[in-house]
This record gives sequence, structure tokens and C-alpha cells, in this order.
Amino acid sequence: MFNPGEWNEDWRDCFREYEPRIDLTGHLHPKQLAFRQDPSFFRALHGTRRSGKTEVMCVEAIEIADMFPGEIVAWLMPTIGDGANILFPKIDELNSKFGLGLTVNRGDYKIHTPNGGVIQIYGLSTKPDVEKGRGKRFPLVLADEGGAQNQDLLKRALTQTFGPGTADFRGMGGRGIIVAGTAGYEPNSYFEQVIGGNTHQSKLGASSHFMTIWDNPFFKGREQMILDAYLRENNLPANDGGFRREWLGEFCSDTEGLCYQRWNGRLLPRHLIPAGGYTVMGLDLGRHHPCAWVIVRFVVVETVIGDKLRSVHHGHVIGSFEKSECGLEEIASITRKLTHAYHVSHIAADSAGLGATIVDDLATVYNLPVVAVKKRGDKSGRIWMADSQLGAGTLHVHDGCDSLARQLRTVPWDEKRKDHHPRFADHSCDGLHYALTLSRQHDLEEQLPPQPGTPEWYKLQEQRDEELTLEYARSRQQRAA
Repeated sequence: MFNPGEWNEDWRDCFREYEPRIDLTGHLHPKQLAFRQDPSFFRALHGTRRSGKTEVMCVEAIEIADMFPGEIVAWLMPTIGDGANILFPKIDELNSKFGLGLTVNRGDYKIHTPNGGVIQIYGLSTKPDVEKGRGKRFPLVLADEGGAQNQDLLKRALTQTFGPGTADFRGMGGRGIIVAGTAGYEPNSYFEQVIGGNTHQSKLGASSHFMTIWDNPFFKGREQMILDAYLRENNLPANDGGFRREWLGEFCSDTEGLCYQRWNGRLLPRHLIPAGGYTVMGLDLGRHHPCAWVIVRFVVVETVIGDKLRSVHHGHVIGSFEKSECGLEEIASITRKLTHAYHVSHIAADSAGLGATIVDDLATVYNLPVVAVKKRGDKSGRIWMADSQLGAGTLHVHDGCDSLARQLRTVPWDEKRKDHHPRFADHSCDGLHYALTLSRQHDLEEQLPPQPGTPEWYKLQEQRDEELTLEYARSRQQRAA
């Protein structure tokens, strides 16, 4: 007679060999655990220094290798030496802490699990290295230090040699492909496309994850102290490109090549937004790229310098917003809502291509206070003006202006240093340029009277008394005549 209980037990036995024998998930922090439990067959992990990226990858590699005795989990690095320096210390730490029974063979660059699984380090420094994965099968392929890899070789390894070898284990407990690392130097690289750049929306179908030192509970309460110490000890500014890539997780070029390198990266809190002032909007119109709206409010700031009162207009960027695939009606609707929300007086919009027609419709059909920006020559002058104001501290960016802040930190010059690099999104930066064409940047100085009781004040009083005495004498002479 059929016994359902016996059948269920037999059914479970069929898949028991694919159940994890080592489980270290209790050791992971929430961001690591979310990555580990993501069921996607193609995952991307963008982790900064001290975020716990290497640790969660080691945990996954150990667990998966032990599930598949006789099989190899491939760990791909720029060179085998890099892999040994990064992987072995962390493996030794986990093995000692949890008593995992791992055997590390440093000569063959392999880690053996108690159940007979193997983690093997591969270098990807040459084309023959890439070919070592062809024809083999892997329950898991981890490509580490993705930003530092040769991008052509990395792409070839994941799409033609090592990557296809994971197909044998799909649906049988295999975990597919992981690409991990910190942001690299090369703009629009294969790794950046996999991660999705600063938006972390992968362009190649990966499930993208991002974590920083602030996500690692080991450093709780010490994060900013560690970053400040790193900058101080290495004599680096906060906008240094390498610091922002390695510690903040931003895809950007080196500071020397950035268009807005004078900006210190500081975002003012929302409660410091001026309540009143002259408010303008810059609108960058996009057909095949997002439309961008940037709102700037100008106020007069008075400063006493010596015996002079200096009045300077400061601009506060209080809003930036981008949206893709906008039709004319949606552009008009968003512009009107932002105009009312921020009390915008004037709008300057992109007039290139079809922009002139759209601007005319916004002004005449939708009755918006918009004018077209007339572009002359290259963009370097507008970039210089914005960068100079940011560096001089007369242009400030507030919290909530995420799209603009991200682009100010990351957009580099093109090869001729006449425009933004075409591979980097710059739509909010362009919107800022248009807003600044409506700017009020007067610098006025007024002589202040001396303080009462000072020698200068007594001297001024004597001069005024003398002038009054002479004026009285002249008037008496005129009456006598």
C-alpha cells in the first residue's frame, strides 16, 4: 500500500545532497544577508572598503563548494597573487572562528571543504587565463575586484568561458555568477554596466546590491572618524576621486579630470534653505535621455570686512529632478508643479534640437515663464562659471538634490576639456547651467561709518563740524551782500 509519509521522506532524500552542510548566514549583517539570499542567477555586488564584501563572498563560496563534492567554485581575480592575498586571510579567519574544517592548499591556490568541494582561484590577466574556464562546469563563479579587472577579459570570461559553465547547475542549487568589486577608473566599463553605475540599476540584467562601511556593524559609530582619519593621514581633499570610489562607492574619474573639482561636496541641510529670494529654474530637455529640472534661489548675503560692507548674491540649489521618456504635456505638468512649489519667477530651458519648439509651446500654450537659452561656443565657459561659484562658496547645494550632487561629484572633462565627457550623465549639470544664466551675482561694497568713540569717529565729527561752520559763514556772507 502507498504510504505518503514514506514517499515524502524519499522525495526529500533525492535533493538532500544539494542542501547546505555549512551555514554561516547567522554571521552576516543585513546587507550581506540580503545579497546571500537573493535567488537571482546573476548578481552584482558593489561594496566599498570595510563594507564586508569579501566576507559575504567567502561565506557563499564555502557553502556552495561544500554542497557540491568534486566540483569547483571558480574565484576570478585580476591575478592569482591578488586572489591569494585577499582570499586566504579571510578563509583562515572564518575557518578558525567557526571550526569549518577547511584545508587551504596555497601552492595550488585551492581551498578544500570537508565534503570534497573546492574553491579555486583563477587569474584573468591574459587571454589564455580566460580560456581556462572553457568547457568546464561550475556551481558558482565569483568575479572579484571587477572594477580593477581588464574589462574586455572580464566580459569574455563571464559571457564565453567561465560564465556558461554555470548552466549545468541551474535549478540544482547552483548560484550562477557573482560580479563584485569597488568602482573603477574607466568610464562606462563592463563592470559599471553590470552594477548600474551610481544608480545601481544594472544595464545587463544583474540583480545589483550596494553596501558601504556604514552598513557594517563592526564599525558602528566609528565610520566618519575612520574616513576623516584616512583623508587626514593621506593629505587628501574630500572630493578626491580615489577616496570617493573606494570609500563612498561613487563611479567617478580622478579629481584632476573632474569638471567641478572646486566643489567640496558638502550638502547643506534642508532647514537652511532661504525662505525668500529670487528663484529660478533650469530645464534640460531630453529626447533620448532624461529631462532635468534644477531650481536655484538667490539671496543677498552681507558681510562686514574691516570698515566695508560687502553684499554678494549667493545661489542655493534647492531642488533637482530627472525623469525619462517625458512627452510635452508631462514636461509642462512637472514644470508647473515645481514652479508653484518653489515660487519660481523665471525658467531658462535648453533650445538645442527640438528644444526651441518645446520652449515656445511651454511659453505660449502652457503660459509658463520660460525663455530659451542661446548657446554660444563650447560648454567650457558655463562649466567654469558653475565650478568657480561652487569653489568660491557663493553657490550651495542642499540635501535632496541627489541627481545634481551625484553628477557634480563624478562628471569628468572630455578629451579636449571643452565639454562634459559624453559617457557620463550630465543632464542636471546642464540644468544648473541654464539656471545660472538667470543668476544675480553682483558684488557691492559700501564704506561703513566708523564706530562711535573711536579716533576715526572723532575725526569724522570734526570734519563735519568744520564743514557746517564754513557753510554757516558762507550763508552769512551771502545775506550781508
